[in-house]
Amino acid sequence: MQSVLEKWRTLDFAVIGVGRPRNPMRLSRAGDLCARRINIRGEFIRCNYNDKVIGIEERDLRSTNQVLAVAVGSSKIFSIIGALNSGILDYFATDEETARQVLNVLDSKVIKALQ
Repeated sequence: MQSVLEKWRTLDFAVIGVGRPRNPMRLSRAGDLCARRINIRGEFIRCNYNDKVIGIEERDLRSTNQVLAVAVGSSKIFSIIGALNSGILDYFATDEETARQVLNVLDSKVIKALQ
């Protein structure tokens, strides 16, 4: 396990997933990056759940040279927005329909009030 932790600290490129929110009505927990919960502003949430995750730490993800995130589907719209707001992603891949939905939400006044 120690060798894996060391490799996470020196990544050049990471391909990560964007997870959907566990409770879509709570935008304070929009979704997750690498299983760590984030809010709609892309901030990693300080919570017991994140403390228990065995995975790459936020600081190591931020120090990775290039990060590609992949996410598809209407259930992940707020998660995607949080991920895009995180400042971690260099690249993002999705399908056309999801991209349209993200843009529609970003253009709405509702999301501007939340950020």
